[in-house]
Amino acid sequence: MITLTRRASSPVPLEVEGVVPEKLAALSALDAAKLPVFHGNRKEDLGAWFDVTGDASDGHVRFAGDTATVKHVGVGMASGKIEVEGGAGMHAGAGMRGGTLTIRGDAGDWLGAEMKGGTIAVFGSAGNQVGAAYRGSRRGMTGGEIHVCGSAGDEVGLLMRRGLIAVGGACGQFAGASMIAGSVLVFGPLGLRAGAGMKRGTVFAGGGVAELPPTFRETCGTVPTFLPLYLRHVAQAGVIPVGRAPVRVRCWRGDLLHRGTGEVLACDAGTGPRPMPAALFSTREYRPADAPALLHLFRSAIRRTAAADYNADQLRAWASIDADPPNWAARFENRFVRVAEIAGSPVGFAELEPNGHIDRVYVSPDHPRRGIGGALLDELLDEAKRRGLRRVWVEVSLTARPFFEAAGFTLLAPQVVACRGEQFVNFRMERPLG
Repeated sequence: MITLTRRASSPVPLEVEGVVPEKLAALSALDAAKLPVFHGNRKEDLGAWFDVTGDASDGHVRFAGDTATVKHVGVGMASGKIEVEGGAGMHAGAGMRGGTLTIRGDAGDWLGAEMKGGTIAVFGSAGNQVGAAYRGSRRGMTGGEIHVCGSAGDEVGLLMRRGLIAVGGACGQFAGASMIAGSVLVFGPLGLRAGAGMKRGTVFAGGGVAELPPTFRETCGTVPTFLPLYLRHVAQAGVIPVGRAPVRVRCWRGDLLHRGTGEVLACDAGTGPRPMPAALFSTREYRPADAPALLHLFRSAIRRTAAADYNADQLRAWASIDADPPNWAARFENRFVRVAEIAGSPVGFAELEPNGHIDRVYVSPDHPRRGIGGALLDELLDEAKRRGLRRVWVEVSLTARPFFEAAGFTLLAPQVVACRGEQFVNFRMERPLG
């Protein structure tokens, strides 16, 4: 395996098109470091941005560090395996012909655009145009599979011709628009205008559908024999936690402007496939290799979960896109750290310092209200008792205060703290240990 660890972050996107297993397999680490990449409009060596270690003779490439703004990961790859420990920028897996691309965080727009084969697994959320055709093109995805654990944006499967797209959370507008064949399975709520202009194919709405175009006609309630097979296949992929199949779905045919041979299958509220129960997540001790994924989780939780309580400047300062990944990793040293994971991907973490300070408890915004935060906190409290501590204390945000109050923490005092030039109100709280 060859590992590409990003050394420095930059708000300017870094494009790594051509850095694929089949090309790296014949190169030494030194030669691989000379491959061209683009930083903005400047052509530079891969080694100027990444530490390159190991070799890719086994067809395995691993991206580590802060990769959220790295674009074109796995574009056109035909074989092998690429793993991204954090998030990935736009166009990841576009034009892919084979192999597997695994992204442990979120993915940007145009994930798997015009994909022809292979498998993409995203353990976070994805942006707009998943598996879609580029503007002006007549064909979107023509083969392969894309599995997204979280939510996805607009135009998923636009002009899709073959293949499978599965989205574990909600989906934006125009899912399956103008699709010619293939399957789009959405396990959360489906946005407006799903299937607009579709000629054939299937769109499944496990969380119900907001509103279909008027050129769709409801035909029947049905129990599709193929649907349990599809759901079993999605569950076996290990990205989306899918439970039992629905007993019955409602079927709409359309788009009647295009012969009406496509179908949208929608579950009534509460009757769709059950999400994975909270008991199916697991917790374990922290490993140094977790640091990049936890940094991505930390930023994602701030930008999405805390957005209702803080303004854009505060969120930017708090999430700090210029945080140094090595310094981030060093913060876990000499602490009791527990990590929650689902299907091998971190979905939460919590830390206890020797003096009883609980520094951070964060849960992925794609896995809320599953008891993950409570389970992690319980493990910290048990460890604090084992160490003979008489109390634990926290300094919590507006967003986190209700969680800690429900866990038995009492308010000591509000306080104002500064972070990268922004002022924040947080709350010092404590809980005695019996």
